[in-house]
Amino acid sequence: MFWQLVRFGISGLALTALVSGLYGLQITALGLAPALALTTATIIASVIGYFVHGHFSFRAHGSRDAPARRFSRFLIGNGLGYGLNLAFVVLFVDVLHWPRWTPTLGFFFVTPLVSFFLNRRWVYA
Repeated sequence: MFWQLVRFGISGLALTALVSGLYGLQITALGLAPALALTTATIIASVIGYFVHGHFSFRAHGSRDAPARRFSRFLIGNGLGYGLNLAFVVLFVDVLHWPRWTPTLGFFFVTPLVSFFLNRRWVYA
């Protein structure tokens, strides 16, 4: 499990940076609403993340049969991560009126922990 956590940390940090970067770019350069920016950033990172986590983060973990089930679980797990990130956006930006970058703190420090355990115990189990 240690090396899975290390690999997930590497790939997860890169994917979280991608989501955060795309989120920031879209709200500053394109003027998109934070929730919409998060949605498009998550879709892009999820496509990449499915392959990265399957072939790198959780390689040789669990069975590789039933790819449709694994993909469905990945979508559900990512949906939960997206929901958590969206909650950070709504709470920090819409409710508390904090700067639009503040949800990225939750993106980096909370959501990856939830995602690791969901992916390890359920998606790639």
